[in-house]
Amino acid sequence: MLNRTEFSVRELLNSTTAGIECMLHICENWLYGKNPMESLAFDEALSEIREEILNNRLLERIIEEKILNNNHKAFIILFHQVLDLMTKRFGTKRVVKEI
Repeated sequence: MLNRTEFSVRELLNSTTAGIECMLHICENWLYGKNPMESLAFDEALSEIREEILNNRLLERIIEEKILNNNHKAFIILFHQVLDLMTKRFGTKRVVKEI
């Protein structure tokens, strides 16, 4: 994914409308109070991300934090008959609480 992003940024700079695209990115940053030149300094940002991925296990940390160690759960019942039976047997509050 990083390679694809890097390729699309570099491809943008080699296109015939590169100047217009760069100007739009500069204006967007400037409009929202950011440094207008930050949008053109992509080499350093991509290098930092690549370094984090290779040396500091960035992707593994994200997977652990957001997926493996996530305490949120969702159970989805697709059959109304099963939900109706559970609601009749346990009551609505208990079904929501236990599931």
